[in-house]
Amino acid sequence: MQQEATMKSIEEMKQFLEKTLSAKRFAHSLGVMDYMRRAAKPYGLDPEKAALAGLLHDKNKEESDADLVLTLKLFNPKFIADLDKEYHINRYLHGPAAACEIPFEFFIDDREILLAIHQHNGGFAKMPLLSQCLHIVDVLVPTKPYAGRYKLEKLFLAGQLNEANLLLSDWVFEVFQEENTPIHPAMKNLFEHQKSKVRYLPSDFFSRQ
Repeated sequence: MQQEATMKSIEEMKQFLEKTLSAKRFAHSLGVMDYMRRAAKPYGLDPEKAALAGLLHDKNKEESDADLVLTLKLFNPKFIADLDKEYHINRYLHGPAAACEIPFEFFIDDREILLAIHQHNGGFAKMPLLSQCLHIVDVLVPTKPYAGRYKLEKLFLAGQLNEANLLLSDWVFEVFQEENTPIHPAMKNLFEHQKSKVRYLPSDFFSRQ
């Protein structure tokens, strides 16, 4: 009888990431792991699930577009086939690719963790609480400073998740436009949905001040 594989330990996962990621990306992953663990209690999340999602979310972040496409063709062919080719870029693919490989590399099969990693770059119509928190915390632990971080963090720590998601979506659009990265229609639809859930928006809500 074949014995079921045991999930790798946190230390083993850290050792793997330290070898495969740049020092800056590895430090970011550790920071997101720690922040997610701290955010778990106020948001009613399982702290270990939150920490694992934070640690592993960018496992494939530094891979090429071509390598990510190959991974997804192997493990999730429907997802990559359904995604228009203009979105076959790292911004859209590194989360889904990581979610495909993690069960085989670290023997993690928790659907909540894998979905959060798959969705952490945002733009999905239905994002469970863990996915939403990871999406925001990823930006709250930046690899370089940016204007507005304190404003976003204040909303998140106050439990104003709808407002934090809306603000972050607007800023993501700015970044994508600066990078000439195509904005998926689902992201625009999600922005309008998020906007409808916030009752009051001050005139300066979307500013970075």
